Amino acid sequence: MSLKDRENSPILRKVRTKTKSKKATVCKCLCSVLCCAYFISLMPNVFNLWINVSPSIPYGIYKKVTKYPQKEDYILFCLENEIAKITVDRHYITRGNCAFQSAPIGKKVVATQGDLVKISDNGIEVNGRLLTDSKPSKYDNLKRKMPIFSMDRYLDNGEFIVASAKENSYDSRYFGIVKREQIKGVIETIIPS
Repeated sequence: MSLKDRENSPILRKVRTKTKSKKATVCKCLCSVLCCAYFISLMPNVFNLWINVSPSIPYGIYKKVTKYPQKEDYILFCLENEIAKITVDRHYITRGNCAFQSAPIGKKVVATQGDLVKISDNGIEVNGRLLTDSKPSKYDNLKRKMPIFSMDRYLDNGEFIVASAKENSYDSRYFGIVKREQIKGVIETIIPS
């Protein structure tokens, strides 16, 4: 059998067809993944949608809405410079488009203008009521000393305290007041997990 006959044999043609078919399938899958990734990357900027995969707020897909933050609202905000640097360096949050390439944080507003807020070793107290599971940890999971924040005063206009009802939440017990200019928006659940 000549070399040309072997190259044109039905068995080799079948193998070549299967190989081409596998390559085409892999290429289609890769294109699908890239299209999905591109669509997801457009969600925050074009569609004002945010996917939450952090236990800080309920899992799900959120839509940014135009309204002034109130108690019980979920907000997305950026940390200010010094605390943002610590947060990124210690990998408490993922990378994003805020200071020091930190990602916006989603939390629930627990205090607003006129509320008396006390943050101490005991936790976050709003108008004399201590919030559940708000006691700050002295050290993180890697035994690094946590930032210390304390206050005892009424909040002014454009000041907010945020918290999560979980013991190890990274919230106002460590960085204090969130100012209106740090807030990227109020978010509401459109698809809960």
